[in-house]
Amino acid sequence: MMCTNKQKQVLEIGKKMRNKSTFTTAQTRQRIQKAITRLPNEIGKTAVKFFTDRFRAEAWTDRSAERWKPRKHDYGQKKRKILTKSGRLKRSIRILQKSNNNVIVGSKLPYAAAHNKGMTLHPRVSQKMKQFAWRKYYQNVGKNGEVKKQGSATGASMWKAIALKKVGEKLTVKLPKRKFIGNSALLNRKIERTMIDEIQNAINQNRK
Repeated sequence: MMCTNKQKQVLEIGKKMRNKSTFTTAQTRQRIQKAITRLPNEIGKTAVKFFTDRFRAEAWTDRSAERWKPRKHDYGQKKRKILTKSGRLKRSIRILQKSNNNVIVGSKLPYAAAHNKGMTLHPRVSQKMKQFAWRKYYQNVGKNGEVKKQGSATGASMWKAIALKKVGEKLTVKLPKRKFIGNSALLNRKIERTMIDEIQNAINQNRK
């Protein structure tokens, strides 16, 4: 995540204020320097919060909101938010790298990009996959063949279809695009506000 031109201007203003002895005291210049040093970490935290908030909103926001595609089937889990079954994907978003002039925020999970960009996968059925599919099937259907109270007839049908496939047979799995990481006009404004606040707080401390 690189700084925009406007963000770089804010950073340059801070540096000029730090170096202009007629405008600031030595103590204030030190505070401004510390504020500038903290900026990559503060910007990173702002970005992490923005990206993780997408899971609560179930939408990506750039200049306007782009709602995530709803689940095709509820599988008996109507109340659960999209992409939050275990919460692992959301928790994986963090600051991955930072320097004096740059900060990278993202996820190291191998399936994060597939959900963020959307993807069609063609995995081959394995014996382990078939066993998993049978377990999921019986989580939805009881021994009498009736759908459980917390189960889903649609979900049971899907898992049974996978369980009955031959080992080595190809599946087609379509993951819709549900963006939660990327460039955003709204995020840029939040980052600019963070930068301005950090430098302004450094100046104001000397006036108290």
